[in-house]
Amino acid sequence: MEKKDSSMLPIIGEITYFDNNEVMQYTDSEQYLADIQKNFNVLGINGWRYKTVAKDPALILSVRNIEHNEYGLEPEEEMELIAPSQDDEQRKIASNKARNASDMPECLRLLSALEEELQGEKGQVGEWMRISYELNEDYEVSPAEMVQEICDAFRNVNHQYGNHIACTLYARQSIVLPNEIVHAADYLSMGGKFQDIRNLADVGMFMGAYDLLGHDLKTDLVEFINNGGSADEVYTFFDLQEQRQMNDQYEDIPPTLNQY
Repeated sequence: MEKKDSSMLPIIGEITYFDNNEVMQYTDSEQYLADIQKNFNVLGINGWRYKTVAKDPALILSVRNIEHNEYGLEPEEEMELIAPSQDDEQRKIASNKARNASDMPECLRLLSALEEELQGEKGQVGEWMRISYELNEDYEVSPAEMVQEICDAFRNVNHQYGNHIACTLYARQSIVLPNEIVHAADYLSMGGKFQDIRNLADVGMFMGAYDLLGHDLKTDLVEFINNGGSADEVYTFFDLQEQRQMNDQYEDIPPTLNQY
């Protein structure tokens, strides 16, 4: 490990410590990897960041797998490179995947700012980092964009449905998809119970179709579940409600002469 201005060897990576703004620059890959692992073990994910400068696929893969281990993710076996022959979508995915390490400081900053803003239970940043990586396993967006979507969802909930609902959803982590976070908050604001939302999410209740439910159906859903109804039965329940509405509409139609 050497300072950049005291060695002719190329810098392969650097680690920055926030408490004193110290920047350690590395020319030895083994020492660089060892210090990243040590910092994860001792400091966790806060108070420091690393940046891999070298374009060596093996080194980038090793760093990425240390990071994956920290967040409880499966290790990768090979480095996916951006090749000119790949189509635009493949190149975009590969580019997003390559941003794992470089986006980590921004992801930490976004989640730390959200946690401070919500003023709820502290110490959840690492778990939401892991969740964001799992949600984005196909790398359709960059890691920082995925975290931004999660943060935007919680800010939306905090603004529309109140701090208590936002903080509880953030702390419990039973609902993690951004659009489902907002829909679950809406359900809770109508009198739904926190212990029921995970099962409702498991049957897809808080996906995009939730937006199509009117206020009356949402109210009926909350009442059905609160009275002991099962999440597995909600679609049967909706079918019955739809049939009941059709019957009511039919009864409201004035009789014609041919019906007498």
